[in-house]
Amino acid sequence: MSRRLHRWLAWLFALPLIWLSLTGALLGFSAEMDRIMHVELMTTPLSQQPTLPESVQQALIHQSYPHHHWVAFTPAQNPVDTSMALLRDEQGELWQVFLNPKLGKINGVRRLAEDWTVMLTYGHKFVFLGDLWGEGIVFLSTIALLLVLTSGWQQARQQTHSVYSLHRLIGQWVTPLMLVVSLSGLLLFAQNSGWPVTSMNWASVHQGDWLGIPGRLLWVLVSLSLAWLIIGGLWLASTHQKGY
Repeated sequence: MSRRLHRWLAWLFALPLIWLSLTGALLGFSAEMDRIMHVELMTTPLSQQPTLPESVQQALIHQSYPHHHWVAFTPAQNPVDTSMALLRDEQGELWQVFLNPKLGKINGVRRLAEDWTVMLTYGHKFVFLGDLWGEGIVFLSTIALLLVLTSGWQQARQQTHSVYSLHRLIGQWVTPLMLVVSLSGLLLFAQNSGWPVTSMNWASVHQGDWLGIPGRLLWVLVSLSLAWLIIGGLWLASTHQKGY
C-alpha cells in the first residue's frame, strides 16, 4: 500500500513539486543574486563621509517623490549599502527607491515587482495562476509531499534486507530535513492566512535562515535533492530499474 501511495502521489504531483523545489532553491540566495544583478542600485562607493541621519534620508526621498505614499524604510546595513524606501504611487503600485545614505543622492528606482525575491516568491507560490489556484496547488502539493516522504520512509524501513539504491539512500537521509521544510511551510501558510498558530518566525525555519548561511545552503541542497529524487524515482518506476 505504501509503495503504491508513494509512486502515484509522486506521479500526480511531480510537476508542482519539482517547480516548488527549483524555485525554493533559487529563493535561498535570491537577495544575493538580486544584489549582483543590480549593483548600481544597491551599492555605493566606499567613503569616509558620515552617514546622514535616517530622518534626513527620509526627508530627501519625500522631496523627490512628494506624491507617493510612504510604506517602509530600510536603512543601509553596511558602509557600501544604499538605504531603501518602499513607496506607493497614486495608482497603487509599489516602488523601491534606493538612496546613497552619505551623499543623499538617489541611485535609482524600480517597481517592487522587479525585486528578485518578490518575483521568485510569486513563482514559488504559483501566484501567476491566481491567488486561489496558487494557494490550493501549494497546499495540496505540500500535503502530497508529506505523504510521499512518510510512505517512502516506511517502505525503506520495510526493505532493510534489500540492497540500497541511491534513490532510497538519499531519500532516507534528506527525509527528516524535508519534513521540517514541509511542515514549516504549512505553518507559515497558516500564519499568513491568519490562522491561530504560534508566534514563532516560521519563515525563518522554512528558508533555513535560523541556521545562518550554512542553513540556507543546506536548505538549497535539500530543495534540489527533492527534484532529483522525484525525477530519478519516476525514471526508476518507468524503466523498472532497481537502483541507480
